[in-house]
Amino acid sequence: MQKITPLLALVALLAACGDKPASAPVATSKPAAGPVEVQTVTAATQPIAIPIVASGTMAALQTSSIGALVEGPVDKIHVRVGDRGREGQPLLRIRPADYERRVAEAAAAQRLAKAQVDQTRRTLERISELSNRGFAQKARLEEAQLAHDVARAQFDQASAALATARQALSDTIVRAPFTGVVTARMVDVGA
Repeated sequence: MQKITPLLALVALLAACGDKPASAPVATSKPAAGPVEVQTVTAATQPIAIPIVASGTMAALQTSSIGALVEGPVDKIHVRVGDRGREGQPLLRIRPADYERRVAEAAAAQRLAKAQVDQTRRTLERISELSNRGFAQKARLEEAQLAHDVARAQFDQASAALATARQALSDTIVRAPFTGVVTARMVDVGA
């Protein structure tokens, strides 16, 4: 029986696995003499995005049905459906003319009340001086003090009315309560 060398068995195995017929000669080569040039590459990690398909429901964190705090016709709309808005941004405006007149009336009433305070203060000072000299009765001094107190109260009332009128004028501009997206518009200009 003949002994098969391992090299011969390897050549026979390689010949059987290739595309060439088994009768093709096998080329043998000697190792190259000298250094062989090799390129090196540094390995790096990279994230691999694998999409996940799922179903669910989206809901807003905050929603609001926004309306005006004062009455009147809408004369300007600043946003459209789909617009992104930030907190404090104007959304719409109520016609301000009526509220501007109310502010002017309240400011005039405050000035009138201030003039009455000044007049009653001067009267009180004169009567007080006359009373100290003995030329005015105590009752007259008390009346002057009361008139001055009433005038100061009327000034405070006029100041409060002016602040209320100014707030109403400020409220003619409807502003976004928080940052978000306009999803619906229920009002048009003139409504």
